[in-house]
Amino acid sequence: MTAEPMSAPPAPESVTTDNGNGGNGAGGRGPGPAATRALLAVAARCDAVARVWLAGTTLAMAGLLTAQVVFRYAFNHSLFWSEELGRALLVQLTFIGASVAWRGRAHIGMDALVARFSPEWAWRARLLVLCVCVAFFAAVAWHGARFTLFLLPQQTAALGVSRAVVFVAVPVGGVLLTLHGVADLLAHLWPGPNTSGPDTSGGDAPAREGC
Repeated sequence: MTAEPMSAPPAPESVTTDNGNGGNGAGGRGPGPAATRALLAVAARCDAVARVWLAGTTLAMAGLLTAQVVFRYAFNHSLFWSEELGRALLVQLTFIGASVAWRGRAHIGMDALVARFSPEWAWRARLLVLCVCVAFFAAVAWHGARFTLFLLPQQTAALGVSRAVVFVAVPVGGVLLTLHGVADLLAHLWPGPNTSGPDTSGGDAPAREGC
């Protein structure tokens, strides 16, 4: 009778990454999953507020377009402030909507090259993409805040409000994108069973985010 060969022990990666219950698993990565869950919870709350903001802006844009058409063709009178308000709402939709789209995995991603990688190199490529995107989002938040402060004493021509009110969505959107990007980065580095966000399977699916 010949003895059957024993199965090989699990790889070290499988031991160190499945420790999201209490944050004290083997491998020395205990604080990772706990920090990931906390940051993802904050990101989820901020995303809920952003979605309400975005819904209100979308309704305002729809109402503005309807009023503009009615006044122009029914009353032969154009709303002189509608174009300026429309541009302001478009800024809100662009930058706040970008953060909501990132959270909902709606940004376009190019995976033709990453799909050819091995699982290990696909994981590294995703890590690189997340790091570059977080750096870009932080730059948008920083320079957007500086630009908004620069516009604070200036007023719009038609509405008569500070131009900073219009462009405040730029730093806010940058901060939200940075928050979501850092949360996804932590979830990629220290995945746990209760974390949501990017795929952390080590390359089974290519990265979808684009920046």
